[in-house]
Formats: sequence, C-alpha cells, structure tokens
Amino acid sequence: MIAALLIGLWGLGCTEGPEADTQAADNADCTDEVDAVVSATGISTAPRLTWRSGAATGGRVRFTNGDGLTREWADGLEALDHDAVLVGIVPNAAWTWEIIEGEGDSERCVGSGEATNGSLPGGVPQIARVMATAPAAGLTVAPVLLGSPQINNWLVIFDEAGRIVWAYPASAGTGQEVWLSTAAFARDGSGVLFNHQAPSATDAGWIAEVGFDGEFRFAAMVPGLHTDFEERADGRIAALAWDLREVGAWKVLGDKVVVVETDGAPRTLWSAFDTIEFDQN
Repeated sequence: MIAALLIGLWGLGCTEGPEADTQAADNADCTDEVDAVVSATGISTAPRLTWRSGAATGGRVRFTNGDGLTREWADGLEALDHDAVLVGIVPNAAWTWEIIEGEGDSERCVGSGEATNGSLPGGVPQIARVMATAPAAGLTVAPVLLGSPQINNWLVIFDEAGRIVWAYPASAGTGQEVWLSTAAFARDGSGVLFNHQAPSATDAGWIAEVGFDGEFRFAAMVPGLHTDFEERADGRIAALAWDLREVGAWKVLGDKVVVVETDGAPRTLWSAFDTIEFDQN
C-alpha cells in the first residue's frame, strides 16, 4: 500500500546501523585532539557520535548529509563528555563529521572522520510525496497512517528533498496498537512527541516522546485525550480532550483543553460547557 502525503517542507532549525570502522576525513584544517566513536542507535539512520573533550566545553558537530548539504548539531552544555545523535543523513550514504570547539575567530576543528549511514528499517511505508512549495531548510516530521487508524502507524522525518531520513513504528514503544494523530519535534531537540488517542471519553490517552536514538518514554497520560496537542515553551503540554457530562436526561460529549503540568498532572484550562449552553432541541 502507498500512503499519499502532501507536505510543504519547513524547518527545525531496525536494521544495520552506521559502519563502526570510521576513518579520519581528509581535512587539513582539523587536528586529532579528541578520540571520537561512531556507533549505531535504535534508529538505523541516526548514528551516535561520542567523544571526550580535553576541557569542559559545549558540544558541536558539523556533518554532511551524504548529498552535499552540511548540518550542525549542538547541545550548548559545558561538559567533558558529549553524546550526539545525528539526524538528517540520507540512508546508506557516505557522510563526514567534524567536531568543533570555540566560536568565531577562536573556532577550530579538533577531530574529524567519515562513515556510511544505515538503511531504513523494514516495513517503512512507500509515500507518494508532492512538493507543494519550494524546499526550505530543515527537517519535517509527520505521522503516516496506514490501514485502520490504530494499525501500522509510523513517525517519519523528511529532509528538504522529501526523502525519508528517520522512521519509527508508533507501536514499538508499547507493543500495542497506537491511534496516532499528531507528531511534533520536542522543543529541547531530543526527539519526537506523539500521541495515542483515548479509545473513549472515559479512557485515558497518552503523549509520549521517542528520542532520535529510538528510546521511548511516556510524557503524559490524559483522560479522554484526542487528536491534537502542543508543547509550550515552559515545558507544559496543552491537549484536546473529551468532556462527557450529564445534562438532565442527556449524556453530552463536548471538548475541553487540558494543560499537563511539568509534574505530569493534567488540569482543565477550558471546556466547551463553560461557554456553550446545551440546547436539547
């Protein structure tokens, strides 16, 4: 089955993995001050680069995508040990990396190398893509739905050319069918947030995060969760949920906006019942 997905690309700022035997890239401007290691993650097209700096510094990597485009990863943390999961490399492509220290005139390359990226996992859907606008810099994440709503759903990241560079089966984290409707990059740049819609107004749905390395973790459980959510800048999550109430002899289903606090507790911010009077006629 081919899933059709119409997207305009806008920016974010498992099978075999990358080859572990990396070689120093031919870069005369780079030193070999750091000893870096490339290894596979749970997402076969998102390799991990780890290294230890001589002094506490922010981690920065410049890496090629395997098709002439250079990307940059940075964590902004002053540390000795660094762990970079690199997203946006074309599957099966040869790519290079440089570890950067300093800023501006003091910037220097302290290590470099090259590797070959892994393949997409088996079962990734074939997607007919139509470029609705001119490509923009960056990556786009989208839910891809196959079959009935809760079966064989995927989270997919596309690059500027509309190629799949990262893919994760939505059911992998729990081993159960997921009724997926929304996916978004996490604000901290660590992975993708996505949801599982509650089966009914009285059941709970959930929002989870999968790291770019494939690590799954729950973010929030929300009674009646459905369709959409948004992560706020302060770390709270706003979500739509069903609101089932008895009004006279009727059971009435409305919508409400729930805010999930940073401690995971949901709080109702607004309900349709606050504003719209039910008219039984």
